[in-house]
Amino acid sequence: MADPYADIDPPRGPWVWLALGIYLVSFVVPFGVEGGSLLYGYHAFGYSLVMLVLGPVIGLSGGWDGWWLMIAVAGIPWLANPCFWWCLVCQAEDQRRLAATLGGLAIGFGLIGRLFGSIGPRFPAYWVWLVSFAIPLIGLAVTAARRGRR
Repeated sequence: MADPYADIDPPRGPWVWLALGIYLVSFVVPFGVEGGSLLYGYHAFGYSLVMLVLGPVIGLSGGWDGWWLMIAVAGIPWLANPCFWWCLVCQAEDQRRLAATLGGLAIGFGLIGRLFGSIGPRFPAYWVWLVSFAIPLIGLAVTAARRGRR
């Protein structure tokens, strides 16, 4: 039986690797302090994922007042992660328009946390995470300029 993934190349190009590297750094950069303990980016990643998955379940069961706000503040920004991952794959596969759209969606989802004031400049992990989403878009713009395309 042939490997169905044999023809898929791994992400390539300096912009893809730079974005992925900065994204991974965001997991080990401080995110904030809670109860005297320093929290890192991976804490925010896990918490947001849990809120996205469990928020609707708890809300529908009659728990947590304002569960929808918790999903909006913590869960929806997490959706930036799969958009970013898919953006990198599309960029590596030279699907520039889809990559640009997904990169823009990643930034948009990431900024939703700022709308509610729950994330701010005191949390460097958030800003590193958000910058990682901008790198593929910068790479797409630079590549397009070099190729003479818009």
